[in-house]
Amino acid sequence: QMREALRRRLAGRAGGTAPAARQGIPRADRDRPLPLSFAQQRLWFLDRLRPGDPRYNSAVAVRFTGPLDHKALSGALAAVVARHEALRTTFEETDGRPAQRVDPAGPVPLPVRDTTDLDADLRAEYARPFDLRQGPLLRALLLRESAVSHILLLTAHHIVTDGWSMGV
Repeated sequence: QMREALRRRLAGRAGGTAPAARQGIPRADRDRPLPLSFAQQRLWFLDRLRPGDPRYNSAVAVRFTGPLDHKALSGALAAVVARHEALRTTFEETDGRPAQRVDPAGPVPLPVRDTTDLDADLRAEYARPFDLRQGPLLRALLLRESAVSHILLLTAHHIVTDGWSMGV
């Protein structure tokens, strides 16, 4: 009896018919300045106070053991950046207000550097500042310990990513 009452109630909410097709969220006009979210406004303001402050950098390091195909890894990074506009976004001022600019997709530089002091190299890369106006706001660096041991370090400014996203 309860099951039947629930079914009738739910059917009434739907008007007794099949659910309407879902409408997607319309894409923002890329020919106009894109507003910042509240969190982005805060980070943009903090960057104006202390340009390049590395406290707002996020990083993740991934170790690869075995032969590494640099071209395939570089292509995979480019595909991720092409898919996620935030990773191609820079920030400018338009009429005195901050605005986002989404840059076109393209290759992601993936320099390779030999390392003998991994911790020092990771700290140095993490501390490198970002320029929110110039970008890119995601950097990739491949540290080579040997022919079969590499560490991929991805560093991004927190204005375009967060800790959860970096784990993805």
